[in-house]
Amino acid sequence: HITLVRNAISDLLRTLGKESGSVDNDVLTQKKSEQEEALENLRTVLIVKERQFGTAHVSTVTTYLDIASLLQEQGKHEEAVDYFVKALGAKEQSLARDHLDVAKLSCKVGLLLREQGKQEQAVEYLRKAVVGATAAGSGPDALTYQGHLDAMNQNDPRS
Repeated sequence: HITLVRNAISDLLRTLGKESGSVDNDVLTQKKSEQEEALENLRTVLIVKERQFGTAHVSTVTTYLDIASLLQEQGKHEEAVDYFVKALGAKEQSLARDHLDVAKLSCKVGLLLREQGKQEQAVEYLRKAVVGATAAGSGPDALTYQGHLDAMNQNDPRS
């Protein structure tokens, strides 16, 4: 959502002929401030949802994912992974380990960990994604996740 807003603001500024760096910096500063405020609000909402509904409720999981996505957009990847892992645990609890949504989220966590250089942890989550997608009957997803694993193995100097 924030990317759409940023693009709309950029288009508006170009239309108005205000493409100066200072205006762009003001917009970026405002964006960061809005993201921090959104993050603070989401964390407050999360506390209420965890108390009211528990950690495995779909509404709570959605908030975990919203926080994780916002943190990822801010470049706070380690913290984002923590929230994605919370969402994953809740989905495993409420859906099943072999549900396709669990496999997709496992893959996402694995790819984020790979970006952070945490290869062993990444492999663990990607393997879980392959097994889950296979068990869920989604061969194409399983092949995609296996492709990520294969690419990691090709780039691993130990192999």
